[in-house]
Amino acid sequence: MAVTFAWSFDRFDCYPSQDGHSDVVYQIHYTYTATENGVTGAYVSKNAVPQHDPSQPFVPFHELTPAQVEAWLVNGMGPEAFAQVQQGALDALAAKQSSVTYPAPWVS
Repeated sequence: MAVTFAWSFDRFDCYPSQDGHSDVVYQIHYTYTATENGVTGAYVSKNAVPQHDPSQPFVPFHELTPAQVEAWLVNGMGPEAFAQVQQGALDALAAKQSSVTYPAPWVS
């Protein structure tokens, strides 16, 4: 079975007001997961968002979509950094696949 990847956007750091806009995102906290055969490994980090390009339409915070946020991250970090994020998720997956997790022995 192939490894699947997914983004989760956990929170956004915003400027309350900037250049006439409200709640302008400047940093995204995210989790990038790799899943295979029901086992998931996660890479958790944050990344700055490039300053808004005035030649492009501004997207208000409440109208952001996961696809828009993913594009900001992937384009902003570049291919080498994205490859590191993906490798981090794969490394976390491999660690989970080669380990066993138990509850505390006093928990029944």
